[in-house]
Amino acid sequence: MSVHKIDSENIDKYSKILPKLAHENVVRSCYRGVASEGNEGIAILIWELVNEPKTGEERADVRYIVNKDMDAFDEVFNYFLNYAKTHSLTVKFEVRGTVSKVTKGYLKEKGFPLTRGEGKDVTISVGDLVNVTSKYRRDIPEYIKSIGELNLGELGRVLRKCLYCGAVGIVYDLETINISYFERRVSCCLYSEGEVLGAFMFHKNAENELEICILACFSDDPADILYMLCYSGMVADRCYPADTRIVIRRNTMAMRGLVEKLFPGAKTVTVTKDGVRK
Repeated sequence: MSVHKIDSENIDKYSKILPKLAHENVVRSCYRGVASEGNEGIAILIWELVNEPKTGEERADVRYIVNKDMDAFDEVFNYFLNYAKTHSLTVKFEVRGTVSKVTKGYLKEKGFPLTRGEGKDVTISVGDLVNVTSKYRRDIPEYIKSIGELNLGELGRVLRKCLYCGAVGIVYDLETINISYFERRVSCCLYSEGEVLGAFMFHKNAENELEICILACFSDDPADILYMLCYSGMVADRCYPADTRIVIRRNTMAMRGLVEKLFPGAKTVTVTKDGVRK
C-alpha cells in the first residue's frame, strides 16, 4: 500500500467512488484528497483547508471519508494527521454522509470521537428566497449589478475588493478560483462609479444546488444587503424552478443571525462531526 494524492490528473479514476460534490471540490486549491489501495478495497480522505482572513484561524476540516479497507484507511489517516501537524492546522470533522461504526471506533481511539448532528449548512429553496424578498423589489437601486453585466476587469475588481477586505465567505481559494466557478446570472454586486460596495456570490454545484459563497457589504447602508438578496431572488425566480435548493453555510455569527432572522424554517443538513473529546 502507498498513499497517493487525488488531483486533476487522476480524478476521473474516482468518479464512481466519490459523491459528486467531493469529485467537484477535491481538485480545488483549498482541498486536499488522498487515497490508498488495500487488499479489500480503497480508502479515501478529503479535507478542506480553512483559512479565515478575519480571525487568522487555520484548520483542516475533514469533509469526505471512504473506508473499504482498514489498513489502507489507517495509512491515509496517519498521512492526514502528519499533514495537519506539519502545517500547524487544527483538525475538525464535518463529514457529509454516514461513517461506519468501525471507522468511528478507529477515530475515537485516535482521539477523534464523532457524532451525528447538525452541520453548519442549511438549505432553503429559490421559492423561499423569493417569498422573503419579493415585497422589497421595487426598492432595488440601480447600482446593484448582476456580475454577468460586468466585464472581466470589473469582475476582477469585485473579487480583489473581497480579498482585500478579508470577505472570502466560504471560497478559501478565492485568489486562485476561476471566475467560471460563480453563477453569473444570480450573483450580484454593489457597483457604483467604479467602486465596489458589496458582493453576493453564488456557485451552482454538481448537485445542481445554488451555494451561497460570499455575502459581503462594504457600504454604510445596512439595507444594501437586503437589496442584494432581493436582486438575486428576482433573477433566481426567472432562471430556476422554485424548488431549486439553496445551500447556506452558517460559518459566521453574522450569517447565522441572518438565517435565523430571514429563514427560520431552513432545513439543517445532518453531518458526522466532532463529538466531545476527553
